[in-house]
Amino acid sequence: MSYLNQAQDPRRRATAIGIAIAVNGLIGYVLASGLVVDAFTKITQPTEATFIEDKKPPPPPPDDPQPETASKPEKLVAPAPPLDLTGTIRVDVKEFDPIAIPPPTLVKVPEVQPPVGPRFTPKRAAPRNDPARWVLNEDYPSRPIREEAEGVAGFRLVIGSDGKVDACEITSSSGNAELDAATCKYVTRRARFDAATDGNGDKVVGSYSSTVRWILPRR
Repeated sequence: MSYLNQAQDPRRRATAIGIAIAVNGLIGYVLASGLVVDAFTKITQPTEATFIEDKKPPPPPPDDPQPETASKPEKLVAPAPPLDLTGTIRVDVKEFDPIAIPPPTLVKVPEVQPPVGPRFTPKRAAPRNDPARWVLNEDYPSRPIREEAEGVAGFRLVIGSDGKVDACEITSSSGNAELDAATCKYVTRRARFDAATDGNGDKVVGSYSSTVRWILPRR
């Protein structure tokens, strides 16, 4: 109880404050005087410089990974409502007068009749008697015998529809005019033929060609 009462006495409190101020002023004076003397002290010894290596600053701490930001959800767009196609669309169609279309012209194509084949096989004129009997040894002319003329005469006959010889011509000469003439003379007189026929079986004019060899008769 006595300490608490002393601390609360005003007079004692003022005395203690004054003493504290005086002590602080004395300490400040002493410090100031020492600093002034040291400031004007002559430097008698050289100052040695010492190289102080700069220390590299420590690397900065790694950046803290940024937390992934959650992607914003896409904005959902509602689909457009379907078009209403149930309505009735009115289309005005103009009426036109019908156009008369002429009937197509029919072109009559003539019918081509297939060729009618022959009902019979055509035949040439053929000898009806022996051609070796048309010219005989006694038919040899006397002058060619005296001249000892020989040869082969070629001839062509025109055969009528009755099978008789209508004409004779020499196609290759024997070398003697009398022998050529005797050839047509005796062949025309003695030769007989079956007339030539066409595809209908009718007899027609035909032709026949052959030769006669003239050889002198032996005595």
